[in-house]
Amino acid sequence: MRIAILHNSFNKIGGAEFVANQQYDQLIKLGFEVQVFSGDICGLEPWSPSQSKLERLRRHFLDLFGMRLNELIKGIDEFNPDLIHIHNWVGLRSNTLSFLSTVYPVAHTVHDYSILDPSTLLKQNYNVCTRTILRWRTLLLLKRFHKICFIFPSERTQKYFQNYFGLLPSKQIIQPFDLQFNFMENGNRSKNTKVLGYLGQIEPHKGILDFTERFVTAGNPSLSLIIAGKGSDERFLFENFNDSNVTFLGWLDQTKISFFLNNISWLVFPSIWPENFSIACCQALKLGLPIIVDERSKPPFALDGALLTYGPNSKYLSIEEVLDFVNGCTDEEYIDFSSSATASIKNFTTPIDWNALHSKVLEDFCES
Repeated sequence: MRIAILHNSFNKIGGAEFVANQQYDQLIKLGFEVQVFSGDICGLEPWSPSQSKLERLRRHFLDLFGMRLNELIKGIDEFNPDLIHIHNWVGLRSNTLSFLSTVYPVAHTVHDYSILDPSTLLKQNYNVCTRTILRWRTLLLLKRFHKICFIFPSERTQKYFQNYFGLLPSKQIIQPFDLQFNFMENGNRSKNTKVLGYLGQIEPHKGILDFTERFVTAGNPSLSLIIAGKGSDERFLFENFNDSNVTFLGWLDQTKISFFLNNISWLVFPSIWPENFSIACCQALKLGLPIIVDERSKPPFALDGALLTYGPNSKYLSIEEVLDFVNGCTDEEYIDFSSSATASIKNFTTPIDWNALHSKVLEDFCES
């Protein structure tokens, strides 16, 4: 069976790229013939935080009304797959995907909420006019993608998708990711339970700017915060929160990520939007690290006992209250959190039955 994996761009390495690469490895090991395609072969410029609002608007306009990417279609036709598996699609033009779905069975793993909101953040404070335009856009995209089978990695992702506009794709499957990590726990792992670490993009919607500001303001000398990542807020963060208890590492490769995770005791995940399936959280739980998390972005695959959650509907109402708890957390309490983190691993490492999933997609295609 030939599988084409299609993703908008591999010019950056994030969660979607990690999942797409893992899928490729898993399918190859199972004996599938797999080829990867992306907008890179068409010379498309990948999205970046430095792009102006006008450039982003142009990109989204082309996704709705731009011509098909015929060079991409030609490459896929030459491979002649039995099934196409799409990851992130923004930039590939909706007409391209719509056309492909009339020729081949197509599945789409939902990594974000770009079909509902180009910013993917599911903002609730849009005015009536903007929400009307976004709803129209969603209706248009779902109509074009009506032959595509959507794969949601969790029921929560599906629920957020549905609740935003009351809309769902006509074909859908819930299938958690199966993620494998090469790093191992370091035998010299730090025993200090007062070290907090953030791993990810340093962007406004990730919430790390606010978390760092509150951490510094709290001024607790027993706690330390290590920040790894890069993004549009990186320079501001470095220049304005130069504190002896805050360390900036910049972007880390996989080897350095392993070292980083083995030298922290809590992963900080302060994202202010309903994230889908955070790879950083999976990596932390794999090593038994509990997570300090904003209630809006609770990882759907983590057990409650592995999370130290804050927000208006949580036990701890603010970041400051969470920091106070961590400062006074006993070894016994930390061990309980760590045990729940380890117990969460099964929720994102269960092997996927790719034959059954592909059969479902093929069946839906034949019926449509």
